[in-house]
Amino acid sequence: MRFVGLRKWILGFDPDEFHELKTAFIRIENIEKEIQEVKEHIKGLQRLLNDKADRQTVELLSKMLETERKIVDSLEKELKEVKLKFDILDLSSELPETQKVPIDDFELEERVIKLISQGHNSPTELIRMLGISADKLYQIINRLITSRRIKKIKKGRKVYYVLVEE
Repeated sequence: MRFVGLRKWILGFDPDEFHELKTAFIRIENIEKEIQEVKEHIKGLQRLLNDKADRQTVELLSKMLETERKIVDSLEKELKEVKLKFDILDLSSELPETQKVPIDDFELEERVIKLISQGHNSPTELIRMLGISADKLYQIINRLITSRRIKKIKKGRKVYYVLVEE
């Protein structure tokens, strides 16, 4: 494990994170292509729906169209999740510390909220996913707790954070 830290220090980035970025980017491209294909299929179904007057055909095409819409919705949701992971990986890799663009606290707060909403709720996991120091994370978490957007839950020695339901 120490060797990976040394390799990261020498190269300025962890090659494994770079590979994860490439994989996420390829997955994003594939999902976008799939969404485009489904949208084209939906357009074709809508054309058929407009052309046909037969009642049974209309009902069948309506059901097919609804199924395709559900597929598009799920693909778009998956695409958003992959893009978020890609953004998080992009945030914590590639550039050496001296060249990283500073991210304002508001943006970090929003990313913490997104990660907690996706189930990444332990401090260790948040630090790893965001690529920030523990001190910075705890500053953000304390502000979010104070503003009652999240709350802290202790289970034995472990600490978790959850969104406050409004």
